[in-house]
Amino acid sequence: MISFNLLKLFHLVFMVSWMAGLFFLGRLFIYQKDVFNKQSSLKEEAAAPMSMSSLFIKGAKRVMYIIIFPAMGVTLVTGLSLMTLLGALSQTWMQVKLAAVVFLVGYTFYLNLIRLKMATLGYYSMRFLRVLNEVPFLLLFFIVSLVIFKSVKAPILFLFILISVIVLGVCISTLFLKKRRDRSLFT
Repeated sequence: MISFNLLKLFHLVFMVSWMAGLFFLGRLFIYQKDVFNKQSSLKEEAAAPMSMSSLFIKGAKRVMYIIIFPAMGVTLVTGLSLMTLLGALSQTWMQVKLAAVVFLVGYTFYLNLIRLKMATLGYYSMRFLRVLNEVPFLLLFFIVSLVIFKSVKAPILFLFILISVIVLGVCISTLFLKKRRDRSLFT
């Protein structure tokens, strides 16, 4: 019983670490892109943004190799151990959870590719990076709700509602900002 609870403890703590690393890495990409944008618009002050950019590049590499990859490894090993001990693979919600976790692992490696491209080019648009930064939250919400409800229907419904609210919020804020920008042009 103690070893099972220890396995659950390690699984949860390292899953939180993995997710925190993904959240932080996404923000680092956005900050790095912001520095690249400022660097290209301020030709005479290129030295300061370049040093900031190199800090973000080093930080992203450290987050990936010191936090994300080890936490992901421990999470996967403890998760597979728990699944085996519980014999949960035959349950539909667990199969869907495994598919979502496989997607999350692929997303993690995709972020590493983006990190490598960002180190040399500042390659991606700010909008793309902001949308990409929301993916871990949606996956976390979906996976945790699968575990809590042990059903596939409720998490899909909640995820649909959550995405709808996010899209509605983005549309409203975009309209508000556009209206505000238009009003400031004429005053």
